[in-house]
Amino acid sequence: MDLVLSDKYERIRKLLRRVDIGGLDVKTAVIAGKPYVEISNQVKKHGHDLVLKSVANRPASRSRSITRDDRDLLRNCPCPVWLVNALSKTNNGCIVAAIDKPEEGGTDDVLNRHILEVARSIALAEFRELHIVHAWQLFGESHLRARGTAAAALEVDRMTVREMTSRMDWLARTANHAETDSHRAAVDYLAADLHTIKGNPIVAVPELAEKLGVRS
Repeated sequence: MDLVLSDKYERIRKLLRRVDIGGLDVKTAVIAGKPYVEISNQVKKHGHDLVLKSVANRPASRSRSITRDDRDLLRNCPCPVWLVNALSKTNNGCIVAAIDKPEEGGTDDVLNRHILEVARSIALAEFRELHIVHAWQLFGESHLRARGTAAAALEVDRMTVREMTSRMDWLARTANHAETDSHRAAVDYLAADLHTIKGNPIVAVPELAEKLGVRS
C-alpha cells in the first residue's frame, strides 16, 4: 500500500511542476479510503471553503450523470462541491447552484448560504449567469397513489400543489436573503433565475444543467 500511495504522490507532484500555480503554497495529500469520507474529513480538519472534483475521465455518454461517488460526496461534504468537466473547453457563462430545504432543526441552511456565497462570488468574478435550483420529492407519494382511488389521487395532487408553493416560497426567501449591504448589492445585481423542480434531485439537477448547457 505504501508503494501505491508513494507512486500516486509522485504523479501529483510531477503534475504540479508542469502547471503554473502562481506562487501558491500547494499542499498535497494522498490518503487511502473511501473518497467521500476522506475528502470530507480533510475539509473538516482544515476548514476548506470549496472542493473541486474532476470528472474528466467520465465517458461522454455519462457526462451529465452524477456517479455514486459524486452523490456521496455531495451529500456528506461539509462545504460546497464543484464538479468540473476538465475536457470541456466551452464556457457558456452559466453557474448552477443546487440547494436543499433543511429539515426541522437541521443545519443544512448554513451550507445552503455557503453554497450561494461561493456561487455568487464565481458568477460575479467571471461575469456568468446564476441559476439556483431546488429539487424535491413528495414523501410517500407512490404509496398514496397506489391506493388507486380518485379521492386519494385528488388528495395527493392537492398536497403536491401545497408543497410546491411552500418550497417555491422557501427558495425565493433563501435566494434573496442578504445579511449585509454588499450581499444585497450582489443579490440584486445577479438577479438569479430560480428553479423549483418536483423530482429526484440526482436526476433533476443534472437534467437542468444539461438543458442550460452547463459544461462544468
